[in-house]
Amino acid sequence: MSDKNIEEFLRNSRPEVKDNPTFMLRTIQNIERVEGIKGEVDRQRSHGRAAVLAALGIGMIAGLFIAAAMILFPEASAILIKTLRDALGAIPYSLKLFITTVAILAVSLGLAVPSRRQSRTF
Repeated sequence: MSDKNIEEFLRNSRPEVKDNPTFMLRTIQNIERVEGIKGEVDRQRSHGRAAVLAALGIGMIAGLFIAAAMILFPEASAILIKTLRDALGAIPYSLKLFITTVAILAVSLGLAVPSRRQSRTF
């Protein structure tokens, strides 16, 4: 099809809108719903940006306080670093205990709760 044929086809097959008040009401309601959804998305987006900026600001301020405390109190920072090193060293042992506990709970729940196939009676 050439461009003239396509243009002629589009002009000839243009839909005609009849005077139907329910059509216009439904169209206006649908447009309002879409506008409501767009507004909610915009609100969530701005809320997310504000949360990210707040977290960034709080993190920077906390980092500045920690750095200042470590500079002003080197003895306390050495004790803190030793304590953190000990706590981080204990993570693998507590992680093994946590994984074991979760595995035992999963197995016991699997045995205690019957499946749908088992609870049916024929």
